[in-house]
Amino acid sequence: MVKDFIRRLKEKYIENQVNNTEIPKFSDSEIVNKNFKFSGKVQGVGFRFQFMLMAQELELVGWVKNLSDGRVEAEVQGPRNKIEFLVDSMKNKPIIRINNIEEKEQALNNKLKEFKAVY
Repeated sequence: MVKDFIRRLKEKYIENQVNNTEIPKFSDSEIVNKNFKFSGKVQGVGFRFQFMLMAQELELVGWVKNLSDGRVEAEVQGPRNKIEFLVDSMKNKPIIRINNIEEKEQALNNKLKEFKAVY
């Protein structure tokens, strides 16, 4: 019961963080697909949930998941400038500390239709 309350409180805090992020107006940009691996304090701090909500807000598609080695991996597809904004915004979130980002551009994936957290 207490764990559920804490989880809901944490989710509400994260939703507020995303809702308080000022999203700029974007110009047209090339559509790309990128794979990211984030390391640092990125697990147990709401990184996946926050990344997913922000990606959905930006109308990007893809997924985000925890890796067994403590990193978080994401595949993100959409306008390049929106993906850059997403990654930059994650660098400035309280609690989260990104030490390193591995980034790889890949072929577009037409199977991606939404953005979700993978468990």
